Amino acid sequence: MAKDDTQPAVEGFPLPRWLIRIANPLARRLIDQGRAPAELAVLRFRGRKSGRAFKIPVGVVQLDEGAAALTDADWRYNFHGGHPVEVSAGGKRQRCIATLVDDPDEVAAELHRAIRRYGYKRAGRRLGIRINLGREPTLDEIADAARRTGLSIVYLGGGAPPRR
Repeated sequence: MAKDDTQPAVEGFPLPRWLIRIANPLARRLIDQGRAPAELAVLRFRGRKSGRAFKIPVGVVQLDEGAAALTDADWRYNFHGGHPVEVSAGGKRQRCIATLVDDPDEVAAELHRAIRRYGYKRAGRRLGIRINLGREPTLDEIADAARRTGLSIVYLGGGAPPRR
């Protein structure tokens, strides 16, 4: 797809809120039962300030630093400086420390490497971003997207989510 003047080179691919409200409970159930694709996981954690329990379905990708979720959602702020999380995938659970990386240049560097690894035609879908170009985006174009959207990486330390 060729970039037009109104579209950024790279952008997030947010799902509509109504779809999230419908899909998340089903996704959590399928992931916990081990009936979802291996790239899906549920993050269970307590909010740093509120103490509220969260169960967030996420897509998990393998980046250079390990398993990670890409997101611009507000729940990511709980992981500044590291925070305990339980990762469910393939019907198994694993505790680890999740860490937020929200510096746009760091996010862009990691995503640029991932786009090269997956190939830009497959990377958008795999990483949950939209690439509005007929070519691989530059590091600057990815950094611009991270600055504009708040796209961040939540690394799931302590190893990758359990595999089936």
